[in-house]
Amino acid sequence: MKIFATSDIHGNKIIMQKMESIIQKHQLDAVIICGDVLENPHVSGFDEYIEHQNRNYQEFKEYVNSLNSQVLYILGNDDWVDGDKTDKCYLSSQQGVFIPFDFVSVSPFSTNREVNINKQRYELSKIQVQPDTIIVAHDVPHGCLDQIHGGMRVGSTAIRQFLRDKCPPIWFCGHIHESFGAKRMYDTSVFNCACNPRISKLRGWIIDTEKDYRHTAIRIEV
Repeated sequence: MKIFATSDIHGNKIIMQKMESIIQKHQLDAVIICGDVLENPHVSGFDEYIEHQNRNYQEFKEYVNSLNSQVLYILGNDDWVDGDKTDKCYLSSQQGVFIPFDFVSVSPFSTNREVNINKQRYELSKIQVQPDTIIVAHDVPHGCLDQIHGGMRVGSTAIRQFLRDKCPPIWFCGHIHESFGAKRMYDTSVFNCACNPRISKLRGWIIDTEKDYRHTAIRIEV
């Protein structure tokens, strides 16, 4: 299966247009979007923020359902809407090899979907890892592609423990824009797929699960 994984598009229309070009160029089997799909509007109050994101979510759903590829997305900590479980593109439960995990570590910013480490551990304990399992997450493991400006590591220790104990083949994520990249942690290939919406840069990874994606992954930055 040929997959393009990206994250943190934050409703950027230029990034969305670039994503269509990637789909056409690479003849993908699936596109994965690892959360933070909606705009962060500059508004005066939280109610207005929610109203804007609800409208934006309707537009986003129409967009992903129109793409000429299978698309699966989760929501991130900056997405203040409830996922539409009637939308075939919304990954709310396991679909084939893809398993969603949208919980993020507690931050100083009190964003959405933040949970404490015990809750993360509990939710991770429900995941049944198979030889072909692909985790579609928003958060990153501690010590792997989780450095923010200044060098502080802000990833999840619960996810790190899960990778150590269960070793899923692939962990797709985003969240930490500064640490876009790919690394091995224990026996898992971790792909931080975060875009840079401030400069309308699409970023992500193309992998082919039929090949040795650890060495053949294609880095996308356009």
